[in-house]
Amino acid sequence: NILITGGTNSSDYPTTSGSYNGSYDVFVSRLNSELTSLLSSTFVGGSNIDEAKAITIDSSGNILITGGTNSSDYPTTSGSYDTSHNGSYDVFVSKLSSDLTSLLSSTFVGGSNLDVASAIIITSDGIYITGGTYSLDYPTISGYYDISHNGSYDVFISRFSSDLTSLLSSTFVGGSNDDFANTITADSSGNIYIAGFTVSS
Repeated sequence: NILITGGTNSSDYPTTSGSYNGSYDVFVSRLNSELTSLLSSTFVGGSNIDEAKAITIDSSGNILITGGTNSSDYPTTSGSYDTSHNGSYDVFVSKLSSDLTSLLSSTFVGGSNLDVASAIIITSDGIYITGGTYSLDYPTISGYYDISHNGSYDVFISRFSSDLTSLLSSTFVGGSNDDFANTITADSSGNIYIAGFTVSS
């Protein structure tokens, strides 16, 4: 089956569950391999702008999405890492059941300025996301590569527990100008690779 995600301001985007929430919503849709049938489809979002940038599937078939939102009421789940919107445009990470009927876990992550995730992977060590942030106070963890924002728009890499209740590691990567990562992968040893673009010499 084929899974897609993104954003829409169409209240009549085709769904099989869930309701349009206003302004610009995330959608997640599953189609069969021939693209002849819409098997399941849902909105996810709050009252403002929500857009998913990346999607992946865990070993149980659950669907994980990440992106950015400026909806303070974007749906989060009790016990997740951060249930409060941090300001401006926050990263979200959300896990849905394979049939798209249930939001299993969902969290914000971000600082007081604009933060958006563009890629997500799952490894044996957890859920990794990467993207870019203007927030000097984007959450990092002491002891990891770079806990200080370097200027303008920085890359971040953050790792969550599989249930999205804990931020396990988090770092900036960047120079004094704009830096942004738009893809992430891991090798067989668990090392993490990111790629993107930079205006920082």
